[in-house]
Amino acid sequence: MKVILIDDEQLQLDLLENKINKLTDHDVIGKYVNPHHGLFEIFKKQPDVVFLDISMPEISGLELAKEIKTVHPNIKIVFLTAFDEHAIDAFELGVEDYILKPIDDRRLLHTFSRMADQPIKSNENKTDLYIGCFRVYISVVTKIVII
Repeated sequence: MKVILIDDEQLQLDLLENKINKLTDHDVIGKYVNPHHGLFEIFKKQPDVVFLDISMPEISGLELAKEIKTVHPNIKIVFLTAFDEHAIDAFELGVEDYILKPIDDRRLLHTFSRMADQPIKSNENKTDLYIGCFRVYISVVTKIVII
């Protein structure tokens, strides 16, 4: 799986990346402290899963998840937070998991195991083009047909 990490704390990003690299064979293709930059990169790189902090300045992880799911409903989202009070809101968005910090190795492995049991939907024959300006992203979806 291709993984992107978004958290406003660099130390948390580094810790999570190290855990994923140590415990799994999944590829961390990006990590971002700026949620808006992370969102743009998600649209560009189209990861399989995004690990996302809930409490961030400027935009909450819940708002960011809504934007991600609007454009790419197949991307799996796992929330990371020190607070359990947002769990119901998170699962109503259709996220894969909700992990409390500090992140336990067994809990992280359990999350990846659960996601592995769910097939990732393919976007074959589809090319996505995104135009981003002032935190607005426009998706242009085309189907390529060769005659």
